[in-house]
Formats: sequence, structure tokens, C-alpha cells
Amino acid sequence: MNDKTAFFKHVKPWLPNLKSYITARLKRAERNGLIPKNMYVASDISDEILVHIYEKENDIIHDEKKVKARAFALAAKKMDELIKREKDIHKKEIPLGQILDNELRFMNEAFTTDADGDLMPVEELDDISYHLEDYKPHIFLASDDTRREIYRTLGIAEEEKPEDKAASIDRFLQKLPEESQNIFELRSYGLLSTEEIAEVLSLEKEKVETVLFSIQKAYKRFG
Repeated sequence: MNDKTAFFKHVKPWLPNLKSYITARLKRAERNGLIPKNMYVASDISDEILVHIYEKENDIIHDEKKVKARAFALAAKKMDELIKREKDIHKKEIPLGQILDNELRFMNEAFTTDADGDLMPVEELDDISYHLEDYKPHIFLASDDTRREIYRTLGIAEEEKPEDKAASIDRFLQKLPEESQNIFELRSYGLLSTEEIAEVLSLEKEKVETVLFSIQKAYKRFG
């Protein structure tokens, strides 16, 4: 078995998760008007990432863990660059850890629910370098496996029949802050562990765990 055959055999088990994560980010960016609809395809992006790793980072292709972490890291970076290029967005350079600290404060202190169950900010957060926008409702689309993982990540038990409130779950996820939503998508769509997410985003594992726990708490208040 040559290197190329072995390489693609090793990535095959988690390649669908990589594509699912990229698809989730593409759909979110399209929904928010950050990129044109139907212009980018997840499989094209994942193929480009894997070819890059095989051809340009040949020193890691025999290490399955390193290849997986690198592929997801490149996917996250590529999506950030794609959105910036399409919308010519130049955000103020702030460390990701600081952005997440702001988002955690936003979720833990500044969210409440209105009469319709929608998240509403109690007060403005002037130190965050972006603002949450209003989102248009859309159909909550996901495979059964992905739905189950979303429910687990949100701390929803199967017996609660969460499919009955899929639209409400979708509204909640749309209103999560940007970087927190990225962590959520890496977990629920990419099926990465907290350790893997921390490696992909160059964060402490404890920070990732705190964000995921805070998302669960915010959802309980929302629901």
C-alpha cells in the first residue's frame, strides 16, 4: 500500500464529520448573508484541505491524530478566510480566548428570554468586536445522527422529544455568539472531543469545556 492510499484510508472514518462541520459553517455564513448561497461545496473544501496536507505537510501524513487535528484546523481557518474575503471584513485582531471570555459573559449574564422564548440581550456589550444580528427563521435541517449529537451537546434527553421543538432549538443556535457557535459545531457536527477542539483552535481544554457548559446553561434558560 503506497503512502497516498494509506493516507486516504486513514482519513476515511472521520471525513464525513469534517464535511458535516464545513457544511454547517457554510450554511450559517449563507444564512447570515456573509457569503453567496450555493457558491461553495463542503466536499470541494475538504478535498482541497486533504490534498494540501498530503502534498505540503508530508511529515505528518503517517500520524492519524495529527492529520485529523490539522484538517479541522485548516477547515476552521479556511472558513474564516473565505468569509473575510467575500465580505471584505477586517475585524480588530483580538485573541480568541478574550473573544470567548466576552461571549461567556454574554451567555451567562446578558441573555434572558422574552414572551416568545427568544433570547434577548439585557444590556449591550460594547467591548465585543461584533454585534449579533437578527436572523430570519429557517427550517432546522440535519440528519438524524446529527440531531442526536446536537441534543446531547445541548444536554437534551431523548425522552424529552426534542424533535417537537426543533425550530426553537434552531433559533437558539442561530443566536449563539460566533466563536461559541464554532465550538458547538466542531463538537456536534465534527464530532470532535474537547481535547481535539482545543488543539484545533489552540485553546486550553478547560476553556472549551466552559464554553460548551455555558451553551447548555444558556439553552436551559432559553427553553
